[in-house]
Amino acid sequence: MICKNCGKEVPDTEQYCPECSAPLIEPVVISKAAAEKSLEKKKEDAEILGPAFDFSGYINRLAGTPAAVLSLLGALLVYLAPFFRWIYISGNEFYEKANLFDVGKNAEKAGKDILALGQAEIGRIAVFILVTAVAMLVFSAYRDIRSLKDNKLMPFIAFVPVIALVILLVLALRNDRFYSAIRQLSAQAKGSPDLKGGLGIGFYMYIGGGVCYLAACVLSLMEYLKNKG
Repeated sequence: MICKNCGKEVPDTEQYCPECSAPLIEPVVISKAAAEKSLEKKKEDAEILGPAFDFSGYINRLAGTPAAVLSLLGALLVYLAPFFRWIYISGNEFYEKANLFDVGKNAEKAGKDILALGQAEIGRIAVFILVTAVAMLVFSAYRDIRSLKDNKLMPFIAFVPVIALVILLVLALRNDRFYSAIRQLSAQAKGSPDLKGGLGIGFYMYIGGGVCYLAACVLSLMEYLKNKG
């Protein structure tokens, strides 16, 4: 090639002229018009694809679809369940309780009114319950999430958190100390008219949330199969 600056002949493999050091390869310059055109195309593509999450569409579904309301309610109940009491005992002059995180604490680190059992496994299960609740929330809104709404398996995948909830509950109740505490507190409450105890509201929130979400999944699946047919 010929150097445009000094006119010397230079090998094709060179990037700079060995005589005058001028660059032999001209930089690619994108014109302002080309840059604006590229930006315009990106905006058009974004409008065609739609937002990553259609918030207004989700709100509209909540207003007009029972399945959307049930799935949201179920996810919220399950998420809050570990923070409410799962076991308790109360009498005329005392009241002790424990949520799932409290059950995982050691007695010396808990308050005097906390039924701490020192079962770290239960604390870990509580964390997995929170993760499952978040998955429930995401799956309940999959029709409004751009990356999920066209997935034909989503009506079936949405049932996965239900299976996870069952497994986590079984694992919690298989903890000998936790299960024994439930039975002991229930027996004490039944044996005395002045005592109340056993499973607390957190357990029933968990069950209720799971049932609501399961009902929502069934309704969504029925609607999907109806539209497909």
